Amino acid sequence: MTTDTTELIQSETTSDPSTRVYPWVLTGPILVATDGGETSGAPLRVAEAIARDHGLSVHVISVLEPLASMYAPVDGLMLTLPPAIDDVTRTEMRWREVHDRVRKTLRTADSWKVQVKVGQVAASVVEVAAEIDASLIVLGLGKHRPIDRLLGDEVAAQVARRASCPILAVPSDATAPLRRAVVGMDFSRASLRAARAAVTLTTPPGHVWLAHVKAPLELPTEAFEGGMMVYKQGVLAAFKKIEERLESVDLLEVRPVILEGKTAEELLAFAASHRADLMVTGAHGRTLVERMLIGSVTTKLLRAARCAVLVIPPYHGEPR
Repeated sequence: MTTDTTELIQSETTSDPSTRVYPWVLTGPILVATDGGETSGAPLRVAEAIARDHGLSVHVISVLEPLASMYAPVDGLMLTLPPAIDDVTRTEMRWREVHDRVRKTLRTADSWKVQVKVGQVAASVVEVAAEIDASLIVLGLGKHRPIDRLLGDEVAAQVARRASCPILAVPSDATAPLRRAVVGMDFSRASLRAARAAVTLTTPPGHVWLAHVKAPLELPTEAFEGGMMVYKQGVLAAFKKIEERLESVDLLEVRPVILEGKTAEELLAFAASHRADLMVTGAHGRTLVERMLIGSVTTKLLRAARCAVLVIPPYHGEPR
């Protein structure tokens, strides 16, 4: 543990940019994805608070799924029938809905640009984020019904698989600003990026817990307990090295914590018991397959969290 973490920290200071662990910097703009519904108020307010704290602009995107115009064949013939309402009309109606929702929710709404696109939701959000060079995507966390997962209706997870910038998934009852954050730490480069992002997004006065989850002790023998003592010493040394490389922010307290059990379940329980506003996790995937899978812990957090979840994507220049 200590040796691996030392190598991680030393790699930051090398002259080769491809081996550094870059901090996440909010340079803007922020992209907010919304359907303009009643539950979209929380993501809008959280995005406004972050934009205000960091002096950023905000771009709003709303995506309409395309209307199906091809109907089932009749006597071997494919019939194309005009829809009851065309995409142009739908786009205009959605723009008014979203624009009205933004103006009713926020004081700074007049400076926000609202855009409506027709297409696949996750792909369109990621496309717009790339076009405007967004440094953060904010969207609703959605409902966690089994039918949603069965139908693939987890937009936050789909966007996280595709996006090259961090995404912040916000539940409908979230409040701003975010003052209490929990970061899942495995002492990889990904978790170091996550810790730095948590410090960036958490508004002081506040707390950031760096939470490492170790596997449960199944055979409590004396030899195994001794090994766990050495393991704990290594974890504490690793925490110290990580904390030394986090930006110091006045009135923002950073605390390490060691949990035991299944990673996602323990992080969720800790976040709930400490009334966290934010959970932060770093994605490890570099290949297309790894990115599509995201990681079981990240997926579980997006599905089960009752607070906002920030997913930090892999750094493209990171060596394999």
